[in-house]
Amino acid sequence: MGRPRVDEPKQQCTIMLKPSIIKEIDRIAAIRGRKTRSEMISGLIELGLEDLQSLDRLGILQAVAIGDKVFKKLKDALRSGDIRLDQDGNLEIRK
Repeated sequence: MGRPRVDEPKQQCTIMLKPSIIKEIDRIAAIRGRKTRSEMISGLIELGLEDLQSLDRLGILQAVAIGDKVFKKLKDALRSGDIRLDQDGNLEIRK
């Protein structure tokens, strides 16, 4: 499964990473036998993209986006006092 291999020119992309992440990428690259850090990062991005595409096809990305919106609205309502939790953890809606 995954994307079919397409022979196309590569495009340079600059990113900033924490030193601890670079160290871990280098460590794993050495274990995996990758020639360069760039090859390792490129492979990680391709795998991550394939995973995201699978989640998108299953509708999971859209479900997560909707859940994020609902959670934000709930959090805003709790902060404003429009909704509060009682002692039992039940929601009380104030209007």
